[in-house]
Amino acid sequence: MRKAAIDDLFRLKAVSRPKASLTGKVAFSVGESFREPHSTQRSAIYVYTKEKGVSRLTSGEWFDREPSFTDGGELLGFLSNRKPQADGSGRTATSLFVLTLEGSNEVWRAPVPGHVEGFEWVSSDSALVVSLDEESVDEARRKAAGFDEEEFENPSRFMSLWYFNAHTLSVKQITKRVQVWEFSSDSRAQSIALTYSTLPFERHWYRAKLGILNTVDGEVKCVYDPGWRQVGAPRISPNGKRVLFTSSLWSDRGSQLGDLHLVSVAEGENINLTGGAPFSVSWAEWFDDDSALFLAQREGESVFFRVEAPDWAPRELKSIMLSVNPQWYPKFTILNREPLEVAFSAQYTATPPELWITGLEETASHPTVVTAFNAPLKEEIEVPRMKFFEWTNDKGQRLTGYLEGLENTGDKSCPLVVHVHGGPTSSVRPAYLSSLGALLASQGYLVFYPNYTGSVGRGSVFAEANRGDLGGQDFKDIMSGVQAIIAEYNVDLGRVYLEGGSYGGFMAMWAATRTNVFAAIAALFGVSDWLSFHGTSNLSDWDELHLDESPYKYARYDASSPIRFVSRVNTPVLLLHGKEDPYVPLGQSLQFYRALSDLGKEVKLVVYPREGHGFTEKPHVKDAYTRVSEWFRTHTRRPRDSESSSTG
Repeated sequence: MRKAAIDDLFRLKAVSRPKASLTGKVAFSVGESFREPHSTQRSAIYVYTKEKGVSRLTSGEWFDREPSFTDGGELLGFLSNRKPQADGSGRTATSLFVLTLEGSNEVWRAPVPGHVEGFEWVSSDSALVVSLDEESVDEARRKAAGFDEEEFENPSRFMSLWYFNAHTLSVKQITKRVQVWEFSSDSRAQSIALTYSTLPFERHWYRAKLGILNTVDGEVKCVYDPGWRQVGAPRISPNGKRVLFTSSLWSDRGSQLGDLHLVSVAEGENINLTGGAPFSVSWAEWFDDDSALFLAQREGESVFFRVEAPDWAPRELKSIMLSVNPQWYPKFTILNREPLEVAFSAQYTATPPELWITGLEETASHPTVVTAFNAPLKEEIEVPRMKFFEWTNDKGQRLTGYLEGLENTGDKSCPLVVHVHGGPTSSVRPAYLSSLGALLASQGYLVFYPNYTGSVGRGSVFAEANRGDLGGQDFKDIMSGVQAIIAEYNVDLGRVYLEGGSYGGFMAMWAATRTNVFAAIAALFGVSDWLSFHGTSNLSDWDELHLDESPYKYARYDASSPIRFVSRVNTPVLLLHGKEDPYVPLGQSLQFYRALSDLGKEVKLVVYPREGHGFTEKPHVKDAYTRVSEWFRTHTRRPRDSESSSTG
C-alpha cells in the first residue's frame, strides 16, 4: 500500500444521507465531492434492498441527488441539474425529476417553476416542493430590453412552497412572499411545519422562526421564536399535533446541531427535551404519533435515542463509533420498525464513506456496512489514523480533539500542524482522508484538530459559550492544546504551523496577531475585519449575533478584528480566497494582505476565480493544498522567536 496523495481525494466517493420507503427500499446518491472547471459535480442515484442489494438507477452524468421514494416505492423523486436555464446562458437550474419504477423506468421533470431546493412526498403521487421564485414578468421584460442593473436587496424572489401532483402533472403555489427554509408535512398534507422568515435574503435565516402553515389560505402561524438562537430540522408528527426541531446558536445554514425541542401545535407549549445534555442533536424521525428517534453527536460518538409520551425523556438506544454523514448535519432514516433498524451514511478514520444499517433493539448486532463504493481506494492507499486527544485549558476545563499522524512521532522530532475548524458551531470528527489534514499527516506532520469552546458535540451550553468572545477563550483553548501536545510528544518547536478556513481562517489571522509560536500560518477565506464583514457579507446578521453587540458600537468589533492588530504580526501568512465568495467576501483577505504588505510583513495572497466559500474545482483544490504544504515546508522559526508573545 502507498501513502495517500492529493489525487486520491478526488477519487473518494461521497455517499449521501439515505431515505427509506415503507417497503424497505433505500435511496441514496453516490458521487464526487469536487468538480472539473466550468462544470458541476456529478452523482448517481442508487437503491438498496436487503433482497437485491445495490442497484444504480441513474447514469451519473448529471448532479442527481437527494432521492426519496413514495411510501409504496412506486415513484422516486430526486433533484438534478439536467434542465438548462431558459436564458441561453448554458447554465443549469435544479429541478425535481421523477423516476417511474414500474414498467418503463421513465425519468421526467416535474413542472414546478423556479430553482428547486427540496421536496417531500406526502402521498403515493403528490409532493410538497420548495422552489426559488422565477423572476417576475416585468424583470424578464427589462432584461430582454437590455436593462441589466440590479437593485440591491430587492425582496422580489422568495423560496416558496408548492403542491405537485405526479398523476395529473398539476402544480399549485401554497405560500407567497414568505421565505421557506425547511418544512415537514403531516401524513395528510393538512398541517405543515416550517422554518421561515418574512424576507428572503441569506442573512434572514439567522432570524427565522418556527411556524405552522394553513394550507387553505397560505398564512403562517408562529409557534416558536428562538430569539438570538436559530431554529431548524422541523419534523411534524404524522397526526400534525406536535413538532420536533433543533435550536441553538449556529454559524451556517445546513449545520444545525443543538437542543431537541418539542412544541404542541394547538397550545404552542415548547419543551426543551435535551437542555443541559452533554451532546448535540442533529436529526429526529417520528416513529409514530407518540414517539420518535433522534441522532446526537456526543464528542466522537454517534448516539441514537428514543423519546415518547407522556414524559418525552430521552432514552439511549445505541452508541456507535462512526461519524454519520453529512459530517456537518448527520441524518438517518428508519428502515424497519420491527425489528427497529435505521440506515445512514457513515465513515471513520480508517473507514471510507459507505451505506450502513444497524438495529436499535437491545439484542441487535453491531452496524453493518452494505456498500463498497470506496473499497478499491481503501485497498490501495494507507491513510493516517485519527486518535482521540484530551487536554485541560487555562480554566481547568477538560477539552477534546483529535491527533492524526501519530506514527510520525518517536525518537525523531516531527512538525506539528494545527487545523482550526470553521463555524465556530461545528466540530471535527474522525473521517477518512479528511482532506488537507490527512495529506499533511501522510507527508510526516502530526496534525491537531481541536474542538474548542464553541464547538458542537458537547451540548448547547458549550457550543454557545464563545458568544461575544470570538478569539477569546476559543483561542486560549487551542493554544493550551498545542502546549499539551508539545509536553507529551516529540514536536519540532521550529516547525509548528496553523491553518484553517472560514471561522478557522479568522482564527488563523487572529493567531498571527497574538503569538509567535507558529513558523507559518495559512488562512483560507477568513474574516479580518468584522465591521467591513457586516457591510459586505450576505450573512450580515451573523456577526451581530455571534459578537453579541451592535456593529455601530464598534468597540467589540474592533477588539475582535485581526486587522486592528496587524502591527504585531511577525509570522509569515498565506491567504487563499475564492473570488466569488458571498459569505466571507474577498475583501477580507485583500484588507489583511494590504495591511501586512504595507507594513513590510511576509504575506502572499492567492485568489481563485469562480470559487465561492470553499474550493470545489479540482485544479484549485490541488493548487491550494500544494501551496499550503509548500508554505509550511519552506518556513521554519528561528530560535530567537521561540517564546510566545501571546496577549490572550
